[in-house]
Amino acid sequence: MNYSHIRARYNVPARRGARVEFKGQLGTVTSTSSAAVRVRMDGMTRSLPFEPDELHWLDVEAFVRLDIPASGPDRLPR
Repeated sequence: MNYSHIRARYNVPARRGARVEFKGQLGTVTSTSSAAVRVRMDGMTRSLPFEPDELHWLDVEAFVRLDIPASGPDRLPR
């Protein structure tokens, strides 16, 4: 799976370089692996796989769903 599939499936702001938190430890997303994202936790040299929905995404404010129009005939109903 790539980042766009993970964003759509889990509704998270997945991208390379995104900052995340897992059980109080901070890390940076480095890549994807199947349906997981690989995260290098601060202070570590290797990245570990995590399910996207088990992470707390710190870049949420910057997350914008570009694939859903804000207005027009293609926008999602409320």
